[in-house]
Amino acid sequence: MKQVKIFFIGSLIYGAFALYAYDYKVAKKARQLQKEKRYEEAIAVFETLSDKTKNDYDDQRYMLAAINIAVRFLKNNKKAIQLAERIKNPERRAFVLMSLYKPDVVIEKYKDTDFMAWPEDVRPAAYKNRGCAYSSLKKYENALSDLEKAFTTPGGRPTVKGVAAKTAGDIYLYNIKNEAKAEEMYRNALSVTKAGYSWRNTSLVRLSELLLKNKKNKEALAIYKYTDIKKIRNSHSRSILARAYSKVLAANGENLKALEQLNIALQAAAGKPELKKQIQEEIDKITEDML
Repeated sequence: MKQVKIFFIGSLIYGAFALYAYDYKVAKKARQLQKEKRYEEAIAVFETLSDKTKNDYDDQRYMLAAINIAVRFLKNNKKAIQLAERIKNPERRAFVLMSLYKPDVVIEKYKDTDFMAWPEDVRPAAYKNRGCAYSSLKKYENALSDLEKAFTTPGGRPTVKGVAAKTAGDIYLYNIKNEAKAEEMYRNALSVTKAGYSWRNTSLVRLSELLLKNKKNKEALAIYKYTDIKKIRNSHSRSILARAYSKVLAANGENLKALEQLNIALQAAAGKPELKKQIQEEIDKITEDML
């Protein structure tokens, strides 16, 4: 399995917080400075907002915005850590810092941390981050314990829970070799949302492959019920999903629908001759079976 990386810090920023005293007017000016590539000035605005607020929630949000600029645009992790260390609340400060550390440092610093003592909105993400760090270090039992807590702990964002469940499913499938638990965790990931996030698409594909392998063809068909593959924006994801769904449809004797999905995959594979060749071979095989 590919090395699991802690979810990028920028994903913690947008839409992650409720409306408190957040100064959208000034923050908008900072965003404009960011668009103009005046990155240091934009960071300074967020630092000023952080200094002024008395709300820990908003303080974290301002500093996350500044950290995102340091990481994404300045490529300066040292500065990002310095910015994170300005966060007033110690638990929120520790939470943001763990997203900037390498996996071995995360485990060194947070191995015995009780995340249930942290603010409710960051608890699941903290478990997920430590779980992903353990996974990167191939300490899979520890990783699974944290990732499953990330899914079941109240609070946090749906995406955090979905990523945690999907990552746990991968560990069970590829490292622990427990297909029943992998199936359970992939189903958990699918239960979080019907939106076409990449982690959900991957969970859907891997679960359907598992079900087909174990001759659960009808169950494999059922899990695609709420997925409109034509609406998947990313062409690569759309191609992968369409091919996986075509296998499920063919296994259930719905060859014409399977061909429709392969044509979607073929169109999504524009500019990739080798991939188009593979898909065309799948189309030819189903067509030949229908004769």
